Amino acid sequence: MPVPEEQKITPDTKSESSQDKEPAYVTLKSSDTSKYHGGQPFKNREFSGRVASINHMEGTIQVELGDFPQESAPDKKVEQKEGSESLSVEASHSTVESDRHPDRNEDRVLNRAEDKLFAVFDGAGGMGGGERASSIASEIFVKGAATLDQAKTAGEVKMLMDSLFKNAREAIKAAQKTSPELAKMATTGSVAKIIEQDGKSYAVIGQSGDSRIYRIKGDGSVEQLTSDQSYVNDLVKSGEITSEEAINHPRRNIIVGSVGDGRTPDYSTVELSAGDKLVIVSDGVGDNLGTGEKIADQINLAIKEGKDPAQALVEFARAESRNPNNELAKADDISAVVVNFESAAGKKSEAVQEEGETNKDREPGEKVKAILRLGRTMVPRPAEIVGLAESGPGEGKFYKVKFDMGQGQEPIEAEISVEDILES
Repeated sequence: MPVPEEQKITPDTKSESSQDKEPAYVTLKSSDTSKYHGGQPFKNREFSGRVASINHMEGTIQVELGDFPQESAPDKKVEQKEGSESLSVEASHSTVESDRHPDRNEDRVLNRAEDKLFAVFDGAGGMGGGERASSIASEIFVKGAATLDQAKTAGEVKMLMDSLFKNAREAIKAAQKTSPELAKMATTGSVAKIIEQDGKSYAVIGQSGDSRIYRIKGDGSVEQLTSDQSYVNDLVKSGEITSEEAINHPRRNIIVGSVGDGRTPDYSTVELSAGDKLVIVSDGVGDNLGTGEKIADQINLAIKEGKDPAQALVEFARAESRNPNNELAKADDISAVVVNFESAAGKKSEAVQEEGETNKDREPGEKVKAILRLGRTMVPRPAEIVGLAESGPGEGKFYKVKFDMGQGQEPIEAEISVEDILES
């Protein structure tokens, strides 16, 4: 098969071959100037193939075209099960600084429901280095969020996420050289990108360091989706200590992988179901609570009591860090993101179950909870009524609203149907 000229992807990363890794499969669209090697044009075509190499310095990839065996692709599409449906996404986050350095917080949290990207970065290095490293990594993922959101398969997400991790690593390495105080700075990175593929929802997970991602299932059970890149976890894997002994091991804080070093992040993909929750935490949560079961207990209790689950978890972990009877107590920055997945159809039915309430006139400035539509995904978000829209598709009443996207993010203006208003 002919090989097309290299296509631009992500800039400002170093040159490195990807041939020693599991191959990625991509779908690309050529521009009106694209050519095969040899000069034959292939204008404005969509094609699929296998990534042959990546040049991170120039921001290019080389793709072999062809129909490759489906079973050889690491992220082959899964047939849609009968009755499968889209999931709505709702997330909360919280973070608090350590008692050891109350003047700064070295954790950075991403809660971007609008493009279904969630992460925790826990910086290390002291003297402001950890704060700088986690900021660099989080900013690179924020800038890359739109590119990640264009991916159509889990395989494409992994390839793009890997490029963002490498970009962050190179940016941190460059910053390390600017000052002796920053020479040892690094950061963990636990990232989850939600993608729909063949009518089902998946979380593509990237992991570097010892921040963690858990899944709490609808029945309340919990599983850890990431594996710590840490000295103690390596001891567990080698059989030198047990997982129970690792919980209060004196060297449990030593990480052997971070965004700032050369260790490859770990990647995985998990299918999500209605009722699932993803919980992303820094080790300030994990170390002070000890087990995923204790984390799940606090999340489930908070939801039962109508509290913000991320805030309740962080507050409980901080209390445990100050508890003289907690042998695991450790002063640290403490951060959490909790992402809840529900049936989008169920959410909409909630919106219309009280017809009189749903269809009442809304006043400008009124605070509501409404469905923000992002492609095929529907995200419940707080919103403020701006006024009636002049027109909308089909019959019915439409409102102009501003969706609150969370701390530090610009509101999104949109026109919504009255049926998309869930509650006042």
